[in-house]
Amino acid sequence: MTNPFTSIDRRQFVQGLAALASIHPAAIVAASSAFADGPQEFQQDATTPPTLAPSLLPLPSAEPFFLWLSDRIAKLQQGSPAFDPLRSLIASLRVPQDGRSRFLMPRARTVGRRLTTVWEAAFPTSADRESLQRHLISIDGDIQKEIEQAQIARVPELASRWNWLRAGFATLRIPQAEVRWPPAEAVLTPRRTRASQKGSHPITGWPASAYQLIQTPHFDIAFQGRSQNGAEVAEYCELTYALWRQMFFEYAQSNEQNGAPNLSTRERPFQVVIFRSKEAYLNALSSSVRNVGLSNGYYNPSQSVSLFYLEGPRNFSTLVHELTHQFFSEASGQSIVFDSDQTPGFWAVEGIALYMESLSARDLGTAFLIDIGGWDSPRLQAGRYRLLHDQIWFPWQDFGTANGLAFRDAQDLPKRYSQACGLAHFWMERSESSVGFREYLARLYHRGDAQSWSPGSDEELMKNYANYLQRSPFLEEAYLPHDDRNELVLSRTPATADWLLTQLGGRTQWDSIDLSFTQIDDSAWLNEEASWDIIRLNVESTAISNASLAGIAKMPRLQELDLSHCKVDSEGMESLRNHPQLQTLWIAGTSVDDRALSALREIPKLTTLHAAGSRISASAWNQLMQSMPKLRKNSTAP
Repeated sequence: MTNPFTSIDRRQFVQGLAALASIHPAAIVAASSAFADGPQEFQQDATTPPTLAPSLLPLPSAEPFFLWLSDRIAKLQQGSPAFDPLRSLIASLRVPQDGRSRFLMPRARTVGRRLTTVWEAAFPTSADRESLQRHLISIDGDIQKEIEQAQIARVPELASRWNWLRAGFATLRIPQAEVRWPPAEAVLTPRRTRASQKGSHPITGWPASAYQLIQTPHFDIAFQGRSQNGAEVAEYCELTYALWRQMFFEYAQSNEQNGAPNLSTRERPFQVVIFRSKEAYLNALSSSVRNVGLSNGYYNPSQSVSLFYLEGPRNFSTLVHELTHQFFSEASGQSIVFDSDQTPGFWAVEGIALYMESLSARDLGTAFLIDIGGWDSPRLQAGRYRLLHDQIWFPWQDFGTANGLAFRDAQDLPKRYSQACGLAHFWMERSESSVGFREYLARLYHRGDAQSWSPGSDEELMKNYANYLQRSPFLEEAYLPHDDRNELVLSRTPATADWLLTQLGGRTQWDSIDLSFTQIDDSAWLNEEASWDIIRLNVESTAISNASLAGIAKMPRLQELDLSHCKVDSEGMESLRNHPQLQTLWIAGTSVDDRALSALREIPKLTTLHAAGSRISASAWNQLMQSMPKLRKNSTAP
C-alpha cells in the first residue's frame, strides 16, 4: 500500500490503517503497510529489486517503538548478545512484504520465569527497562482497542489474531518477575497423567505402565516409555494448533467464543502417539501402512491419530506436517469426504502441510517470534530449484486433478511434491489468492471438490509462479534469518553481489547457496568484511573469475563447488589446492585445462569431478583417474 500523500502526518496515516484493519479482516495480514514508498506487487520487467520503506503493524504506537528500537540496535555490534533479540523484536513490529505469516506467540514453559541474561544485556539499565515497559503498555492498549473494534464489527478471526499478538507482547514486559496471560497459559501449559488414572492406551494397546500420557486442552500425547522432552512436544503441539487456527480461522471457527484465542472445547482431544524409536515405529505400522519406511510420521485418518518417533536432533517439522493433516480432518466440526487415495486435488492437501511445515521459531525467552512460509522457507527451496534452475514444470491439467494414488505412484514424486509445496506458498502468500485458496481447501475436504480452483491457463500459471519465485526474495526491506533456514536457492533471480552482502542480515554461514545464472560477480567474494562460510556453493554461469576463487577457497567447510560455465581456468584452480574439505567440484564448460591436474591431485577429499566441456585432454583425464581412483565412480569426463 503506497502513501499517496507525501505531506500527510505519518501517525495519522498509521491511525487510518488501524481503522481499516478493524473493518477489513485481511488488513492485518496483507494490507497493513504503514508508510511504504515502493510497490508491493511483483514487477515482471524490473531489472533491479524494489526498495521498500518499513511496513509496520497498523498501530499508533508501532512507529515510535520501531524508531526507539532501531536507534538502539544501530549502536550495537552484530556480535553483541543484545543484537539478535533486538532485531527479532523489531521484526515483530513489521508486516512482512513477501507474504509470509509472522506471529509473536507466548511461551508456555517460560511464562512467569525471570528474564534471560540476553534481555538483560539488551536493556541493562532501569531507565531502558522502564522505557521498554512504556512502549509495550502502549502496544497493549492499542491492540486492546483493535480487539474491541473487531468484536463490535463481528470479525472474530481478527480479534483472535490480535489477542494472540497481545499475549506475545505481554510476555516481554520488563521489569516483572511474572508475566501471566491466563488464556494463553491455560492452553499452552501441559499436565502429566498418573498411570492409575489412564489405563491401557486406546489405540496402541500399551498397558498403563508402558507409556507416559501428557494432556493439554486439545491433545492427549502418549509417549512409549519415559520421555525427557514430553513437555516440549506438548507445547509444540498446542503452539501449532494455535497458529493453524489463526491461519485457517474460517475453517475451524464453529466453536470460537467471543474472539478469545483457542478457548474452544472438543469432545475428544487430538490423539498423538510418540514411539521410543524408529524401529518401534516401523514394527507397529509396517504391516498396515504403505511405504511407512520412508516416513518419520504418519496421520491415520481411520483412527484419528498422528504417530511419530523422536530420534536424534530435535526437529518438529514432521510433527507440524502430520498435525496439519489432523487439524484439517478433525477440527472443523463438519463431516470430511476427502479420501487421500481417491479424491482429486491431492497436491493441495500435501502442499498446505508442507507450507505449515516451514514453521520457524526464534526463542526470545518469554515468547516465540514465528515465521510460516516466506521465500527462504526450507521446503520451498526444492521447488525454487526445480523450476528456476532445472525448469521442470508439471502441467496443471494433470497435476491439479490427480488423486492420491496417481500422485504417489508417479516416478518423479519428489519433484511433484516440490511443485505442490511451491504452489501452496505462491497462493497463500499473495493477497489476491490467499482467501480463495483457503476456501478451496475447505471445499476439498468437505465436498471433495477439486474442480473449483481454476488458476487460468497453464502458461499463465507457470509464468506467474516463476515471477513469484524470482521476485519474492527482494521484497523485504530487512531480512531476518532463522537458524533452521540454512539453504537458499536464488537461481535466475535478480540477485547481485551488493544484495548478497547487504541484505542477508549479516549472516555468512550457510549450508547451501545456489546463485547460478545470476548477476553475481567477483565483488561478492572479495569483500574483506564478509567471512563467508558456505558448505555447498553454486555459481554456475555467473560473472565470477579466478579472482573469486581466492575468496571462495577461504571457506573452511566448503564441500561442493559448482563453477560450470564461469570464466575460470587452471590458474584459478591453484586457489583450491590443498583445500581440506572440498569433495565435489564442477568445472564443466570452463577453460580449465591439463595444467590444473597438479592442483586437483592436491585436494585431499576430492571424490567427484565434473569436467564435461572443459579443456582437459582425454589423456590427461585418464592419468588423473589412474592417480585418483576414488574419482572414477561419480565423475564426468571432458
